Formats: sequence, C-alpha cells, structure tokens
Amino acid sequence: RCTCQDQIWSCGYWNPCATTMSGDFGAYPGYTGMLNPRGKVIVRFNAEGTFLLKLRVEGLEANCSNCGVHIHSGTTCTDALAVGPHFWNVNTFGSGPADDPWNKFGYYNSTGTGRSKAVLAGDSGLGYKDNLGRTVVLHSAVSCSHSWT
Repeated sequence: RCTCQDQIWSCGYWNPCATTMSGDFGAYPGYTGMLNPRGKVIVRFNAEGTFLLKLRVEGLEANCSNCGVHIHSGTTCTDALAVGPHFWNVNTFGSGPADDPWNKFGYYNSTGTGRSKAVLAGDSGLGYKDNLGRTVVLHSAVSCSHSWT
C-alpha cells in the first residue's frame, strides 16, 4: 500500500516526434525523499485524439497499487508551482475535480522492487498538438491529495 508522505515523485518533459511524444523522468521539483524514479514515458496519439501511454520506470515505491500518472498543464519541471494540475479539455468533460478524465485511467502499479511497466489507454479530450511541451507527473497513490488550482 502506498503512503501519502511522498505524494509526487517525478516529472518529465515531452519531446515531440510525429504523433508520438516521449520523456525521461527526473525528480519532481523540491522532492527530497528516498525514492529515485527514473525511466521513460511514451504517448502515441491516434487520429481521434485518444492515446496509449506507455510507462517504464524504476525507483518507485514498492508494491504501489493504483498510483497516478498524468499529463499536467504545466510546461516546466523546474518549479513545483508551474507543473500545474491534470490537463484535460474542460469543454468536453467539465471543469471540476470529479470531471477529471485522468481519474478513470491514469494509474499504474509497481512491483515489490519498485518497478513499473504499464500501458494505459486514455482520452483527455486533447490531442497531440495540445499536449506538446506539457509535463507528465508520477504520483505515489490515488488516496493522497492532489494539488488542484
């Protein structure tokens, strides 16, 4: 089971390549905990704007179940306040936390050694061009509070 003491572990930038984006994870700004997540995320968008998010990371909390991975609205991982909240089309889904489509599909599990290899199918109502330059964040557990602005 995950704990709430280390809510946000890692942040990465997108690098565009056609309709595929990829990023390498590094430490979340200001994170000073014991975890050292490192790895890669790849997102492939289809013509309708839905996507497959592939995650391969190690250095995570061991045996974490339903831990969050989401594209955020920010464009930098150098300032925690600039990472932003989850990124989705509020005109399609609504603007409240309960409307957040990431709450339906943005989760992964880790092994007993803190590794994760996951594939998530999702739809945030935003396509490839909308997501260019955005950050992606790994959270420790869905039971922990997210910072909503």
